[in-house]
Amino acid sequence: MPADDLLDPGSLERALLQDALELAAAGIKVTRGDITCLAMGLAMASSNRQFIRSWKTNRTVFKKLSLVSASLAAISDEVKLSEVVGRVLRATARQPEQEKQLSLFSSTISQRTPENRRVTRA
Repeated sequence: MPADDLLDPGSLERALLQDALELAAAGIKVTRGDITCLAMGLAMASSNRQFIRSWKTNRTVFKKLSLVSASLAAISDEVKLSEVVGRVLRATARQPEQEKQLSLFSSTISQRTPENRRVTRA
């Protein structure tokens, strides 16, 4: 979906819901933070589109960050980001319970002992 289309009514919510449902289907417990992170990534894509023709590389880092911050705040307000995230979270929470979220290192960390921490040299 083109980034500019995310500002259409309902487009952001549909995109986030699809992403959140795919994460849930993979067995991941989707949190408000996950959905917010996805939303801000999409908002950033829209922001990038706004700046693509007018970005000036000679601006200070402070000025660049200020412009991007203002753009993200405006987009968030325009699409009512907090409300959208809440609705997507509620819709995702209604999905059937999946297996627990994958924890890649939990078993290896818990089994570490002083003996298996030693580094052997060839």
